Amino acid sequence: MLQHLPDIEHRASSSRRRRRCGALMCRNTGIYWIRLCMYVYLSVMVLLVFNSVVVLLFVLGLHAVFTRERADSSLSFVS
Repeated sequence: MLQHLPDIEHRASSSRRRRRCGALMCRNTGIYWIRLCMYVYLSVMVLLVFNSVVVLLFVLGLHAVFTRERADSSLSFVS
């Protein structure tokens, strides 16, 4: 009835599939270099995002201190 579908029972064994995937990996090393570069690039982007969040919090804290000191007249721009 379903002759166009492959039989599940006739699939390649897992050891044969592993050998075939290993052979393909050896032939196609460029893919792994691209993947490694993408992971490094993604790590740098995540680092920059987290650093920018930390710097933003630091700047907001400094702004609050500056505003408070300016309101208390302990900071003057006129010499």
